[in-house]
Amino acid sequence: MASPIKVVMGGTLIPDYGNEGRSDDEKIQVTYRFLSFAEQQELLDPSKLGTSMAYESKVIAKMITKIENLEVQEGNEVRAITDGDALVSEPGLDVLAKELWLTLRTMSAVDKKK
Repeated sequence: MASPIKVVMGGTLIPDYGNEGRSDDEKIQVTYRFLSFAEQQELLDPSKLGTSMAYESKVIAKMITKIENLEVQEGNEVRAITDGDALVSEPGLDVLAKELWLTLRTMSAVDKKK
């Protein structure tokens, strides 16, 4: 009898953005979870498809549960970016958000090691 397919619920990844030349403990680390089909459909607004990144922003905000080693400084104020909501709301981080979108949208929840 064949073994059942194992599905993972999420994981951690290290994006290319901002990490070149940084030691492992200083690199930006992103913890994510996969969304169910029902969750994705709740975020979808068919009237906005192809006209903006609104759907993608909502999905990334929901999928990213934790971000480590990422701060934004504006004048004297330093803000820690700790989750997907903060990431998509902060000006200047669109390149990171797009990298994560392109990476996460093609990932499979099927655990290839099992």
